[in-house]
Amino acid sequence: MKLIFSVFCFFGVLNIGFGQHLMVQSNGSVLYLFHTVSPKENWYSISRMYGINVKELVAANQTNLEMGLAITQKIKIPLTKTNLIQTAKINEKETMVPIHHLITVKEGLFRISQTFNKVPVERIKEWNQLASDDVKIGNEIIIGFIKINKDTIAVLPVNAKIITPDTVTKKTTTVNPSIKKPAQGVEPIKPTIKTDKPVIKPAETTVIPTMPGTEGAFLAMFSNQTKGKVINNLSGSAGLFKSNSGWNDGKYYVLMNSLTPGTIIKVIALTNNRVVYAKVLGGIPPGKENEGLTIRISNSATAQLGMGEGFFDVKISW
Repeated sequence: MKLIFSVFCFFGVLNIGFGQHLMVQSNGSVLYLFHTVSPKENWYSISRMYGINVKELVAANQTNLEMGLAITQKIKIPLTKTNLIQTAKINEKETMVPIHHLITVKEGLFRISQTFNKVPVERIKEWNQLASDDVKIGNEIIIGFIKINKDTIAVLPVNAKIITPDTVTKKTTTVNPSIKKPAQGVEPIKPTIKTDKPVIKPAETTVIPTMPGTEGAFLAMFSNQTKGKVINNLSGSAGLFKSNSGWNDGKYYVLMNSLTPGTIIKVIALTNNRVVYAKVLGGIPPGKENEGLTIRISNSATAQLGMGEGFFDVKISW
């Protein structure tokens, strides 16, 4: 048995379902993944791929083995004690693929810990090499690993991101060369003392993001996602939510109940026809303030659309 702390050797990207990583979904206490069916795949090959009993897989999708699978069909992959590992040890014959969670509004490490089987916060920090408890909306964070037998590794896609138990990356401390020790007899510079005086920041919605282009960093992903497919359209009312993302990198995010997290969408403001491309983080939280809203858009994306903090009409495509 070997520790999996600090086991971070990545060989490519596992591109299953959506996004660049295996992204966890939750329905109460039930955890699962989405898998998009590829040519020549069947219930048995997929069950071997994810290390789960084929009967459990079929039951999770409320069907039976006699029902065939269609190419591009999305099916649920249950994450159970059989194939999900969140402990500190693995067997030498096992290989790991990380499971990621996309951080949404009002989520910290403690809440993430409670959502995903109460895995210790310190273990999450170790897996993700986090020095503090600070996490940002829109970031992906490892919450566990799919446990796969080496004998079935060939079943995984060619670009699978693999973590092997015998590969350990040591943490290193980077020293800033510009920081020099003070010469003898010279008093070192004292650290700045924080005060309780509030810092007033300008309203973020008045700032236009300074990323390359004007439509956001997810434009290419949207093109790949919709290539050769029928485009779905929906019109509705939008509001904003505050996020630190997008102001400099053009990574825009939205909250929307009817789409799978990780889906890339095109958003058009109907008052001026300005466009952004954004990734769905999750659903809109329940509450009176969200009644009648189809979508909530990050404040950087709202600014790029030329909209303010009030509600506005949009057209959504995916």
